[in-house]
Amino acid sequence: MKLRVVSLLFVLLLQAPIRAADTLPVKLTDEAFWGLIQDLSEPSAAFPGENYVSNEPKYVEPLTELLKSSKPGGVYIGVGPEQNFNFIAATKPKMAFILDIRGQNALELLMYRGLFEMSPDRATFLSKLFSRPRPANLSDTSSATALMDAYLKTVEVPSLFEENRNSLGKKLRDDHGFRLTDEDFAAITKIYKIFSQWGATTNYASDSAVGARIARGEINVFPTYAALMTMKDSAGTVMSFLATEESYRFVREMELNGMVVPITGDFAGPKAMRSIGQYLKDHGAVVSTFYVSNVEAYLLRTVTAGPAAAINGGWKNYMSNVSTLPIDEHSAFLRWLATQNPGQIDFIQDTLRMHEEGRINAIADLTQNRK
Repeated sequence: MKLRVVSLLFVLLLQAPIRAADTLPVKLTDEAFWGLIQDLSEPSAAFPGENYVSNEPKYVEPLTELLKSSKPGGVYIGVGPEQNFNFIAATKPKMAFILDIRGQNALELLMYRGLFEMSPDRATFLSKLFSRPRPANLSDTSSATALMDAYLKTVEVPSLFEENRNSLGKKLRDDHGFRLTDEDFAAITKIYKIFSQWGATTNYASDSAVGARIARGEINVFPTYAALMTMKDSAGTVMSFLATEESYRFVREMELNGMVVPITGDFAGPKAMRSIGQYLKDHGAVVSTFYVSNVEAYLLRTVTAGPAAAINGGWKNYMSNVSTLPIDEHSAFLRWLATQNPGQIDFIQDTLRMHEEGRINAIADLTQNRK
């Protein structure tokens, strides 16, 4: 019992608010941005699914609760592709790290960085993303629904895809000097082609028979890109980063400044998360929001064989990594414990405390055993 109390006190001491002044840069040079990706990342690992877009249809529901505790100007950590832009637009951090076990995710986010830079407004962004001509009736005041309706009626133009793909290559490799290999850019091309072929109907299962049925509206197993960008909260407000020009421009400005940094790494790995934590401590910064999606469900699995096998079963290592992040009493996890359910907000300090008390042994404990 004494050892448990001492251990808990040690964790809480580690999480004492950072008193040093925040010295995070307002802009990263290309060299510094690329250096962080290289220095903080771990080797890529396999994951069951391409994950071109989010499969979480109710991402807007917990945002009202999150915004009660989240303060602008902190540091955001997330996982996965475009859903992070929605959370960044809502919480307005100073810097963001997107940590994913799949190296392809980092490449997709680099693709997005190039597209943001090439697109001063939302309608142009969607034109570039989907390789389609910009509809003439769109403006800065168009709603997200109007944007999506317009692009659902457009068709792919292969020449635009080639033009934009070449512009992406020039932007990332020549203008910025990011040392992408031919294999890296081939992966970016593959991802970009999916968005070009599928347009606003792109979904988690794109490039499959299931994805095609979703695109045709025959089933709704996963939401389409159009549906994700027009999701409304309980008050009827669209909460995506494409809801308004203001939200889009906030994310775009962060991208222009190199302040959305894609990192390849395992939540339970030996390097990536700890390196992010050390970088933030060195700059006197605090994590405000950590969007973990459903990754914790994989970390808590104990099955060792078959299709339900754990990717690494590293809950203990994950909690050890989280304990090295600079947080305060407002720092929160944004969780999705089941894809079709609303998200869940929990303070990170509370989860660390529950872990130290031995109260988290299965994913259900994160819901049933909360303080």
